[in-house]
Amino acid sequence: GRVLDYCDWLGGTSNSKICLGEMPSTAAIFNLLPIGSFCISRFMAIIIASLTAWASAATGDALVQTPPAAALEIQIMAAKIYGGAYLSSFVDAILDNLSKILEDDDSVLKGNYSALELLQRLEECLFDVAPVLDDAEHKQFTDKRVKNWLSDLQDALYFADDLLDELSTKIATATPRDPGFSSYFSSVVDSYVEGCGDMENIVQRLESLVARKKYFRLKESAQVDMLSWRTPSTSLIVSSDIFGRDKDKEEIIKLPLADTCHAESPFTVIPIWGMGGIGKTTLAQLVYSDAKVVENFDIRVWVCVAENSDPVHITRTIIGAIDPSPCSMDNFDVLQTKLKDKLIGKTFLLVLDDVWHGGMMEGLPLAVKTLGGLLRNKCDVGDWKKILESEIWELPEDESEIVPALRVSYHYLPSHLKRCFVYCSLYPEDHQFDKDELIFLWMAEDLLQQVENNTLENIGSEYFDELVARSFFQSSSAYAGLFVMHDLIHDLAMFFAGKFFFREFGNPYMVDSKTRHLSCDHDPTSRFREAYGGAVHMRTFLCFDVKSNDIKSDLWLKQLRCLRVLAFQECKILSLPDSIAELIHMRYLDLSKTPIVRLPELLCKLYNLETLKLRDCDKLEMLPSRMQDLVNLRHLDIRGTSGLKEMPKGMSKLKHLNLLTRYIVGEHEENGIRELGPIDVHGLFRISKLENVNNSSEALEAKMGNKKHINILELEWLPNDDTVDVETERDILKELRPHSNLKELSIDGYRGEIFPNWLGLSSYSNITKLSISCCKNCRQLPSLGQLPSLQHLVIFELDGLERIDEEFYKNGESCHKGTPFRSLEYLEFGRMKGWREWHIPDKYDVFPKLKTLIMRHCPVLS
Repeated sequence: GRVLDYCDWLGGTSNSKICLGEMPSTAAIFNLLPIGSFCISRFMAIIIASLTAWASAATGDALVQTPPAAALEIQIMAAKIYGGAYLSSFVDAILDNLSKILEDDDSVLKGNYSALELLQRLEECLFDVAPVLDDAEHKQFTDKRVKNWLSDLQDALYFADDLLDELSTKIATATPRDPGFSSYFSSVVDSYVEGCGDMENIVQRLESLVARKKYFRLKESAQVDMLSWRTPSTSLIVSSDIFGRDKDKEEIIKLPLADTCHAESPFTVIPIWGMGGIGKTTLAQLVYSDAKVVENFDIRVWVCVAENSDPVHITRTIIGAIDPSPCSMDNFDVLQTKLKDKLIGKTFLLVLDDVWHGGMMEGLPLAVKTLGGLLRNKCDVGDWKKILESEIWELPEDESEIVPALRVSYHYLPSHLKRCFVYCSLYPEDHQFDKDELIFLWMAEDLLQQVENNTLENIGSEYFDELVARSFFQSSSAYAGLFVMHDLIHDLAMFFAGKFFFREFGNPYMVDSKTRHLSCDHDPTSRFREAYGGAVHMRTFLCFDVKSNDIKSDLWLKQLRCLRVLAFQECKILSLPDSIAELIHMRYLDLSKTPIVRLPELLCKLYNLETLKLRDCDKLEMLPSRMQDLVNLRHLDIRGTSGLKEMPKGMSKLKHLNLLTRYIVGEHEENGIRELGPIDVHGLFRISKLENVNNSSEALEAKMGNKKHINILELEWLPNDDTVDVETERDILKELRPHSNLKELSIDGYRGEIFPNWLGLSSYSNITKLSISCCKNCRQLPSLGQLPSLQHLVIFELDGLERIDEEFYKNGESCHKGTPFRSLEYLEFGRMKGWREWHIPDKYDVFPKLKTLIMRHCPVLS
């Protein structure tokens, strides 16, 4: 079977396996005869972590009908949870957008009675259909007529939403001419009719669909405020939350570490075998992260096989995990030789996760976790019974192959969380989700419900945390800070996505005319008309790692007038056509890791653009000069854009900027540091070319002390031959003093001799990481010893520094009496060519927690 397939290309055979269930939790060793490029000295352990049971009858193994005992703590809190129909939050969002037009204080609709009547009819339709959506969603699984009706209704809602968005955009971007502005609004409506469809027909179709609801005898249900029950964020599950696997873990760990296991063969293969969701990956994660395993293996690699079991792909992935430099070769022999060179003489652990798909059953630990997430807030016994007796458990198998407990967990999600969850079906299995990136996409798709006195970013974070708490997401074992979906959860999202979401990782010709969201892994432009010609109302177009040619023709782009999200990350794109300006609905544009050189000036016509991602576009030479016109821009990611020389003028006009990863100080007032004053930057922020700041008054106007949401700050001066006034330089840095919420600080190229006093104040109690580098004129280190949380300190290339003395440990102006560097664990000095003395005062018990001290290229230190 599949186990032997993997053993074959590794160079051996198998004869036993770990089975999760009622079968014995023991394993014999797979003895692999070392042949070919896998003749590696010492030994290797391979854990195949997701061999799902599929042919038990053939092998004589008994499929377990009940999983092993497991405990899950379910915290009961005094709150109620109500589910909501998938379309309910969509209707609410359209009503909200409609009300903004109808209730416009400027009364742009005055005199245009026909347009006003159409919009009021649209509003009546939405109010009429909203109360029956819950019942319709429930009945769609047993009545195909209802299912088809909901599909048609969702399609009509998309048309209505696009209509309102275009009207709102054209009204907002119109230039008032005279008191007869309402006549201009009429022309806006006319332009929509000509370009995108008949407004009357859109409303009539929706009215017809809503009228049909009476034939299905749908019951009305009260609308529930879903925000009232939302719980605070919870911490992610850690190993201490996993029960019943300690013995299994220890048994597995013994196998590769035992002296006898590699006496005859350098390889140990340990398959972990069991049905989907029973906890194979979790067990492998426990083994992978165990301290004894970490200590005994020079290299550890985790590979998620999932949908791509090609040995070439797997070998390339292993190499990529060891060496981050790109590896695109396809020759299997060359790849194996390269892998051998990297592993020879080393002990290494390889985990192949998700090797087989198939087999589901009720009562899996994953289902228990998701049900626990649902029930943890219910304190009423009646609510528990209602869920237990729900008909969702008994849906016919031909309608859904999803584990019933997972269906129930989805059913009781609030409407807004259902839409956010289903959106994730666009991504391939085992995708590593970045929380912020997903939130930006949810924003672009209008999936977040605005709440007074809260930002959309914070609301999206609460949505995401709630899905994590309900186990729809899990923290990634491979990459810190990222998240993954279990395969069964991903299948759940795919099932409920329907025809409106399409993942084109195979046959593109199955795309439906109702498709609004599409993702693909190939060149989308080469055969767009024949493959996607019917899906002209698409809102989302995500390309994953497509090595396509430059966009030579913009005909396909012109067809997608409703696009809100366009992502060409890692595609071979050198330029964008001017027709990009016609995509007036566009909210999210991702060109990260592309070789693009310039962006068209017409890009700044995208009034609704919220997110522009240009990360690692190292060929990009300049940003459009009219960036200030993107008044709704909230996220501008320009990390790794080494070719950029300066910022466009007038960036201070972008009042909604939440994420600005880098600001390059220009030589003119219009793009100087003063432009930062009104911008409330969040997260990581880097200021480059600070040598262009002329004096401290300019620095003061940047208002860095007011920017309390910056977590990581990087200040950078580039070297030049100018003669500098070291006092002026010190005053400039003094006025760049950040808010005390700062967690990480990097100062690179500072041109003064002495640092300002703020750098050593204990009030910066959140700083954990600090780096000072390439400060050629510096003659004295700041008093860093009183930073109470500082754990990681790097000092690099301070050519003028000759002595580290008592001032390094204590600030004379501070009354704080704490132990100097009481939290520091890592300290590194490098390329300190003038450093001669390091004085550590006897009266201080310094560096009590220091674990790592690195000193390199300090030639005169005595």
